[in-house]
Amino acid sequence: MSYSDFKDQVLQAVPIEVYIGRYVSLKKAGNTLKGLCPFHSEKTPSFTVNPEKGFYHCFGCGRGGDLFRFVMEYEKVPFPEALELLGRFAGLERPSSKKQQNDPLQKLFELNQTAMQHFTGFLRSADGRPYLEYLQKREIDTDTIRDFQLGAAPEEWDWLLKKFPESSWNDLIRLGLLKQGKENRKPYDFFRGRVVFPILDLRDRVIAFGGRVLPGSDNPAKYMNSPDSPLFHKSRVLYGLHRAAAEIRGKGRAILVEGYVDVIGLARAGWGNAVAPLGTALTSDHLQLLGRYTSSIVCLFDGDVAGRNAALRFARLVIENPQSGNLNANIVLLPPGLDPFDLARNLKFQENRVGEHLELSVTVARYFLYETMFPGNFAAHLTGRSPSPGDDSRTLLRLAVDYYSGKTPDWYPRGMEKRPALERLLETLGALQAGPNQHFLLEEAARILGLNPTELEREFSSR
Repeated sequence: MSYSDFKDQVLQAVPIEVYIGRYVSLKKAGNTLKGLCPFHSEKTPSFTVNPEKGFYHCFGCGRGGDLFRFVMEYEKVPFPEALELLGRFAGLERPSSKKQQNDPLQKLFELNQTAMQHFTGFLRSADGRPYLEYLQKREIDTDTIRDFQLGAAPEEWDWLLKKFPESSWNDLIRLGLLKQGKENRKPYDFFRGRVVFPILDLRDRVIAFGGRVLPGSDNPAKYMNSPDSPLFHKSRVLYGLHRAAAEIRGKGRAILVEGYVDVIGLARAGWGNAVAPLGTALTSDHLQLLGRYTSSIVCLFDGDVAGRNAALRFARLVIENPQSGNLNANIVLLPPGLDPFDLARNLKFQENRVGEHLELSVTVARYFLYETMFPGNFAAHLTGRSPSPGDDSRTLLRLAVDYYSGKTPDWYPRGMEKRPALERLLETLGALQAGPNQHFLLEEAARILGLNPTELEREFSSR
């Protein structure tokens, strides 16, 4: 089949109103369908779809075109990717071009796909029972295991190695599935004794894997990701984004969590807009990637010290981002001992109850200022308080919102302690590339400390 024929076949197989109806609530209006435009904010519907002609048009912003144009604009992808997305939606296989057939990366994608099939097969086998029981104990059900294509790898050093011919070993080493033995000895499996999480790109291709040891293992590396490879650069990839992209747009925001299991737990609770960085701190590349889909991000990290420090790094990254003026970024501070997966499980994976917790957030600016000036102060006030299952966790979240919003002034250091707090802030701001956010942060700090904002700005400028 020619490229042109495939394009025509896609248009015949996918009615424009069906595809656009996945993202826009359309209502009959004469010979057309009408809804709120997905490309600009409006209260009165001005977006129309003409099924007979196969075109859409918005009378508010002027955007319009055929189905391919909609996918290109909505997904922010070039035409070839739009064609591939629609082809997959229709269940059609795109004809391979000579360029694709000669693409050296294609073989690597196929090897990863085969490896994933081996991992998922092992999880379903009798030998994979301990790994399946671990997932079931965490209340990760069969449907979720299937949807996220979870698998497992046994403890053996050469289990995966033996699944592939020797001619593939060098490529498997490049992918990080095998490691070269010392002194030119035979390669060995990289993932051993772990639940395996496939990592997919935005075109649903397997680019890498993550692994988690079972509880009780003496392996100090609890989690492990594939090393960077020709297919995978962890600083530019977010776990789960291939599934979450459409829902991020639909819900109008992304939820940023720390790990695979957090993404999975929130998805099971109806919050499929969660993503996670992969064994690395969040980067500006990650923010730029999320910016393709939303301008609103909620950071939901673990309630331990590491999670709070990660939230502070997130706040600093947002503050230093040149595009932060267009970004609505907030942080939900989970109580100590609670992570996003546990939160979803405690709330019986009920979407509305999880949503109520997500609304109890604080701005990145407020979190940054309080944790810079009074580090650990809020956590100290929670010492000895641990969350109970269910809605009790909301009480502690409300305490966080009140604290960082300035509604619990009796918790803040007073008098002579203001000076050390101010010194910490000025020193930190001096090392930040805060740009246009600098003035706002100094004004907010002056308000919190009860100081004159002009004098505070003058002191900062004199350093």
